[in-house]
Amino acid sequence: MRKTSLALALIFGVAFAAPAWSQSPKSGEAQQGKTLWIAKFNCEPKAAPAVASVQRSDAAALQYSNLFSKVQSFATDAKQPAGSWSLQATETSFSRGSTAKRVMIGFGTGRAHLAMKHELRNPLGKVVWTKKTKSEPSLWSSTGTAGAIQNQDAAMSKQSEKLVDALSKYFSRK
Repeated sequence: MRKTSLALALIFGVAFAAPAWSQSPKSGEAQQGKTLWIAKFNCEPKAAPAVASVQRSDAAALQYSNLFSKVQSFATDAKQPAGSWSLQATETSFSRGSTAKRVMIGFGTGRAHLAMKHELRNPLGKVVWTKKTKSEPSLWSSTGTAGAIQNQDAAMSKQSEKLVDALSKYFSRK
C-alpha cells in the first residue's frame, strides 16, 4: 500500500512539475539576438592578476544571467563581432593590501581592494551605461591566522553579482 501511494505521489508530482520545467523564466530572459563581447579589461601591470580574476568572474556571471543570448570574450574572439554589444572595464584603483597590518592590527586595516569602471557599449559603439564597482575581500569568512588570508573569490563573485544586477536594471527599463 505504501509503495503504491509513493509511486502515485511521484507520478502526479512529476506530471504537475513537468510543465514548469519546460517554461522559460519571464524576468531576465535572454535578450533576443543580443550578443555581448567582453573586451580585455585595462589595468596597471601590478593589478593584472586581480583584474583577470574579475574578468573571468564577470564573464561567468553574465553567461548564466540570461541577459544576452550569447556571451563572447577577447580570449575566444580577438575582434568584436559585428552587431554585438561590448563590455569594457578599466581598473581605477588597486591595492594588494598588507598582510602584516591585517595580522598585527586587524579591524580592516591592510585590506586589499580593487575598483573598476565598467562601460556597456551598444552595437554602434556608443556608451549607454557605466558602473563603478569596488571589491574588498571579506576578512570574516577568511581562513588563516587572524584573517591574514583574504577571501578573494567571494569578493570577485560579489562584484560580478553587482554588475549583473545593475545590467538587469538597465535592460528592464528599456
